[in-house]
Amino acid sequence: SGDVNIATQHLSMQDQSYITATSFGDGSGGKISINTDTAELSGGGSSILGPLNTTISSVSYRRGNSGDITLNTRTLSLQKGGMITTTSLGTGNAGNVTVNARESVYLSSH
Repeated sequence: SGDVNIATQHLSMQDQSYITATSFGDGSGGKISINTDTAELSGGGSSILGPLNTTISSVSYRRGNSGDITLNTRTLSLQKGGMITTTSLGTGNAGNVTVNARESVYLSSH
């Protein structure tokens, strides 16, 4: 899959939204790079497919590796199921998640 590059002042993701770079074939999942002053991920729920969380993810389903995720921010807030994840559901390796938060990281299940 291709890479995802985002540069924004404020990244706000809510209510089961997602940013993903996914490979369903033998190739690798793409890299995700986000540069923002503030990042907020919040919300999750369920569907007929199971739980759905607000997520930034890179996934590979077969032989390839999933890509790396890099988040550069001043503040990061993950609440109520917000997630940043890399996953390999095949024979490849999961990627790395790197968070560079210059000021604070806030984690809450509420």
